[in-house]
Amino acid sequence: MHKTIWAAAIALLCFPALLSAQTTERLDIKLGLWKTTTVTESSGQPPIPQEVLDRLTPEQKAKMEERMKAASGAKTVIRHHCLTQEDLDKMTFARPDNKSCTTSNLKSTSSVQDANINCGQGAMKTSGTVHVEALDRGNVKGSFKMTMTDGTHTMNMNSQFTGTWEAPTCTAADNR
Repeated sequence: MHKTIWAAAIALLCFPALLSAQTTERLDIKLGLWKTTTVTESSGQPPIPQEVLDRLTPEQKAKMEERMKAASGAKTVIRHHCLTQEDLDKMTFARPDNKSCTTSNLKSTSSVQDANINCGQGAMKTSGTVHVEALDRGNVKGSFKMTMTDGTHTMNMNSQFTGTWEAPTCTAADNR
């Protein structure tokens, strides 16, 4: 379950999730292969539904707790992604398959994108802010702050990221 929470969080933070579908103006950045470096720090305890915890064996619970302890502190993720015009046109801050999320744009220019994100399914609530700045057409930087809670447990994540354009063309294998 911990991997699922981190995977969801990283999915929100990675480069394909930079722009909102509601933007009035897109970032003026190059298409093609991008390399993104994200440094994320988390605190608190991730909200894990009780029904999930109830299904775990004592060994699985111990392993999960061990992984959560190991995951504390700053973590760096480097990812490559092929950005196409279609991707740029459809991008959203929240995962497109998550219908429980809404995005509110705070600022939308060719060089800066700021938005609030709110998601909720049952007792699980996630809220956050995203700031993306195009330093030039081949370099971006930004931050993402997120809080996930179920009313009992709360986890906070703060991330800083940079993205660098690497090439005008790429293959499916470049999404890694």
